[in-house]
Order: sequence, then structure tokens, then C-alpha cells
Amino acid sequence: MRTFLALLVIVLLPAGLGAQQERTLLDRRVEQGGFGGPAVKFTEIADQFGVLVGGRGGWIINHSLVLGGGGYGLANTYDFELIENGRERHLALGYGGLEVEYVNRWRDVAHLAAGILVGGGGASWYVRHRRDWGIADINDAFFIAEPSLNLEMNVLHFFRVAIGGSYRFVEGLDMVGLGDADLRGAAGSLTLKFGEF
Repeated sequence: MRTFLALLVIVLLPAGLGAQQERTLLDRRVEQGGFGGPAVKFTEIADQFGVLVGGRGGWIINHSLVLGGGGYGLANTYDFELIENGRERHLALGYGGLEVEYVNRWRDVAHLAAGILVGGGGASWYVRHRRDWGIADINDAFFIAEPSLNLEMNVLHFFRVAIGGSYRFVEGLDMVGLGDADLRGAAGSLTLKFGEF
């Protein structure tokens, strides 16, 4: 009887061990995708209405984590005017950086995505006189951090629309007619995303 039990243990033990699968830190297969697309933001800059246009793109990991970047520039530059030393100047402004975003419940037609952009930018007052057209003689750079929250809609399997808001934290801008406080503030945004989600 002991011999029979010993043989049974010897036969069944390897089978039982083989049935157990090795467990690892990343058990499931990593799924990847990506997107790119245009974006527009509506905001207040130096107490005036501003329109920022640009784009975003990113690498999507497991449908939820996005690592990418974005960049934006002031579209209505002529609405911002500065007269300095008898010259009429207009504002050129742009910023961009790295973006990290988390997409919640991505399978739902409507879902939320929260993220942050961290980077830098620059602002310039450029001369508009005929003989000096395009000379940017007053300029400065700044650091920016911009958290955001968006409502995304799955329109097609390769197309999403995101509507949301963000807040710009700006540090380091100090030039004639424009400072950190003039760039800090909330923005509403619209982004069109094309890709594999």
C-alpha cells in the first residue's frame, strides 16, 4: 500500500505542479495604440479673450495610460497690443511639453480623461511697423504646468472628440506688459483624436 501511495504521489505531483502557471508582475499582455490630432483652447490672457491652436499626440498603453506631448500657439495675436517707445507691437505666444493622461472606462461611449502637460513656452512683443515687420525685440520664456479634465466621446473606432477644461500654472515670465499672472488661468478646450485606441 505504501508503495502504491508513493507511486501515486510521484505521478500526480509533477502534473499538479505543471498545472499551476507562473505568475509575474505584469500578467496580462500589454496592448498599445496611439493618436494624434488638432486642438483648440479658449481662454483669457491679460484680461482679453485668447484663442490657442495646436495639437496633441501620444502613445496609449492598455487603452488607459497616455504618454505624449502637445503644443499650442496664440492665434488672435493682433488682439493683443502694446505701444512701447512709439512702436506698435503685437503678442506672439506659444507653449508645449510632455503630457501624461489617464483615460477612465475607455470602452464607454462617453468617458472621462484626466491629464497634465508640463513644459515651457515663450512670449514676444513684435513690431508691426512696415520697415521693422516681424522684429521681436521684447521676449521672455516661462515654465508651465497645465492639469486638465476632459469628457471624451467615442465617435468611431478610430476617432474621438474630447471637450474639457484646464488650468495654466505659469512661472518665470516677466516682461513689459506681460507677467505670470497674465498667463495663469482656466481654459476650455476641444480636441479631435485620430488613431488606434
